[in-house]
Formats: sequence, structure tokens, C-alpha cells
Amino acid sequence: MTRARDVADKNLAVISAGNNGQILTSDGTNWSAQDAGITELSEDTTPALGGDLTMGSNSIADGVLGIKNTGTQSEIRMYCEVNNAHYVALKAPAHANFSGNPTLTLPPNTGTSGQFLSTDGNGVTSWSSVEIPAGGTSNGKAYFFGSM
Repeated sequence: MTRARDVADKNLAVISAGNNGQILTSDGTNWSAQDAGITELSEDTTPALGGDLTMGSNSIADGVLGIKNTGTQSEIRMYCEVNNAHYVALKAPAHANFSGNPTLTLPPNTGTSGQFLSTDGNGVTSWSSVEIPAGGTSNGKAYFFGSM
């Protein structure tokens, strides 16, 4: 059926019934029932993102988020709120520098002014303060207080 006159002339196409989940397609001349393809992202085991993903206020609900690449170190960039002009990045070390699969567990708070992030050597981090001994020396190291 290519024009309104076909209806008046009773030139109607007869299409065999398809199966549940199929869609009706046309090649410009003929109509046929076709499989709809993947209708849920979860059905695609290797989805490719062709552009930016807009998440709104939604989240990835569960699982481990792996970031993989082919030939470069993986990196996470978190951009500022003004035109994405600046970012802070976390980058994986180069392959030659890896030793196992390290995991860092962050502390549950932001610490206090002057503290630094410290690790216990097993990947558990906490906020620590620099301990400066009385007199300004410790183990042969001298500490300077003031301005130069």
C-alpha cells in the first residue's frame, strides 16, 4: 500500500501474523514482521556508549564499576560545576608499576584541618596529624616552625 488510493481500490497488503515481541517493518515496498532486537540494556552483554551518559540524579544501584581501556591507564575525572572548566582526576598506575590489585578504603569523614590521608599498609586509610616532638627534633630530623 503506497498511497491513499490503494485503500479505495482495496489494494491492501496481507501480512502474516508475527510472533509476540516482533515489530512491523517496511523496506519501502513490502511489510514484514521482524524481531524487535534488544529492548533492555541488561540484555546487551557488551553495550557501547556512543555519547555522553546523562544520569540526572540516578545512580548505579549495585555491583562493581570497572573502568577498562585498551592501551592507556584508566582515569576517573570529576569536573567542576561551571562549564566543566576544571577537573580532579584519579588515575591507575602504569602496568609495569602494579603489584597485585590494591584497594583503598576511604575514611568515613573529612577529617580536621591540617590532617592528611594515611594508610595502614593494607589499603585502609584514615586521617592523621603530623606529630612534631617538643624541641623540634626527632630521630635526627629537625622541624622548623615559623616563616622564612
